[in-house]
Amino acid sequence: DEAIDELNIAASLFPEDFEVNYFLGLANYSIQSFKNAEKYYLKSFTIDSNSIASMHGLAMTYDQNEEWKKSDDLYTKLIAINNKDAQAYNNFAYSLVERGEDLEYALSLSKKAIEISPQTSAYLDTIGWIYYKLSNLEKAKDFISKAILYDDTSAVILEHYGDVLIALNEVNEALIFYRKALLIDQNNE
Repeated sequence: DEAIDELNIAASLFPEDFEVNYFLGLANYSIQSFKNAEKYYLKSFTIDSNSIASMHGLAMTYDQNEEWKKSDDLYTKLIAINNKDAQAYNNFAYSLVERGEDLEYALSLSKKAIEISPQTSAYLDTIGWIYYKLSNLEKAKDFISKAILYDDTSAVILEHYGDVLIALNEVNEALIFYRKALLIDQNNE
């Protein structure tokens, strides 16, 4: 909140400054004020339409605001600009799986992200989550457990692993991971 207050002062002095608007988007996204994040990311993107960072931020914000067509278009554009953009592949795949749309396409996007960056926990979680949604529980468990090896501080990854373990009827182990996730994110319903 303090950062946003300071950035708002800067924005009043320099309303067309790319960095001020970009960081206002980032700060608002961080506090889950997604409508404000969209406003500032869009402004930064208007100032510099070649900014990859603005495109990523705006695409993720569109996801949060359930503006799927806009997020899909930006992810597609990011991939067209750079076919080695693992984050774009991953985020597009995760968006699709969370919506329950075109899981086979999501899997192909996720495989590409893993090919580019095989040790990124978020990407391993995404592909595992897709396998979970496709009812391939052993592959889901394998990928998400690898994600935890690289990052055991993500409540989302820990929760996903718990979900996979429940589906495999490994309830006692699942409870361990749910408890860990809850310790990290106590507001997670």
